[in-house]
Formats: sequence, structure tokens, C-alpha cells
Amino acid sequence: MPKPRLTAFPPLKIHRPLAPFSLARTFKTTTPPQATISSAVKADHGEIKDCYANFLEALSFDDKKQWATRLAWELARHSAGERLVLYPVFEDYYGAEGKAIAERGRSYYKMYKDHLRTLETTNVSNSSFRPTFDELMASLLERMEEKEQRDLPLLEAIRVEPAMSHSLAQSFQQTKSVLTPSGKLPFETPSALIDAPIDTLLGIFQKIRSRAA
Repeated sequence: MPKPRLTAFPPLKIHRPLAPFSLARTFKTTTPPQATISSAVKADHGEIKDCYANFLEALSFDDKKQWATRLAWELARHSAGERLVLYPVFEDYYGAEGKAIAERGRSYYKMYKDHLRTLETTNVSNSSFRPTFDELMASLLERMEEKEQRDLPLLEAIRVEPAMSHSLAQSFQQTKSVLTPSGKLPFETPSALIDAPIDTLLGIFQKIRSRAA
């Protein structure tokens, strides 16, 4: 009997019976010393792809639900990182083209939010869950390729120095680490996080800074 493939990120480990777990503890973010913003975004893409692969290979509905849930939160946290860190750089440094890139990204996330809302209210054993999940992933894969082949090379090619790129990668990962699913966040679902106004996200970080001061 094949075992689910576990690659590229810390557990959820899949065994039968599945041990209880805390969703928040499965999300760990670190920034390698030589990381660039492009490598950080691509690493996130890899984690989302691995969640989907594990979903496909999981042997029970409970396991599939956990991998689908993890993918949804990874996507939501990824969206916040791009909205707070990546898109402002495109808009500030790349003129009309950068603004178009950022707006295209935001429009994709609006579509993903709708997919996630459907999945959040659909049991994984329902016959409609898998087609909706596959449709979401197909769009994600297309969008990931577009970003990796066109948007990110533009970001690294001009105007962004290596030190700045590393700093952006750190900010991107720090954003994700703060937005780990927990009772401390005002978002009960991944779709709620994707749908959160940018001012709400900025307010979360301002509160963290004020507590640390």
C-alpha cells in the first residue's frame, strides 16, 4: 500500500490512526541567509504543491481533509505576504507595469477566496469537493508558473538590489509567521484571511510592534 509523499516542509505526518495535532504548530517559517524574495515565493509555491500531492495520495477522508486545510491556510498566508510585501514593491518601482502585475494578483486572490469558501462549507467526502479543489489547484499552478516565469524575474532583474531582495524575503516570511492559524487572529478561515482588507492586516502588525516596544 503506497504511503503519502512527505516533502519540503515539516509535518503533518500521516499515519493511521492519525494522531491529534495543532494546525498552528505545523507552520514554521525561516529565511535562509542567502534567500531572495523570488526564492521565498517559489518555496511557498513548492509547499502548496506538496500539500496537493499529499491530498491526492492520502488514503482516508480525514487525511485528505487535513491536507486540504493546510493547503488553504498556506495559500491564504501566501496571499497576505504578497499583498503586504510584494505588490507594494511592484507598484512603487515598476510604474504602470508593476501596478498591472499587482492588480492581476489581487484579482486572482478574489477568485481563490470564492473557491475556498465553497470548500470550507463542503465535506471532503462530497462528490463536489474534489472537482472544486482540482479547479482551484489548476488555476494556482497556472498562476505560479506565470509569476515564476514573468513577474519574479522582472523583480530581480532591475531596481531591486540583493540586500533589498533578502530584506523583502525576511519580511515575507515574517508576515507568514505572524499569520499562523491560531485563536489570536481575527480570521476563522483561510477565505476570511484572503478577504481581509489591507488595513486590517497592517493593524495586526502595528499592534505587534506596539507590544514589542
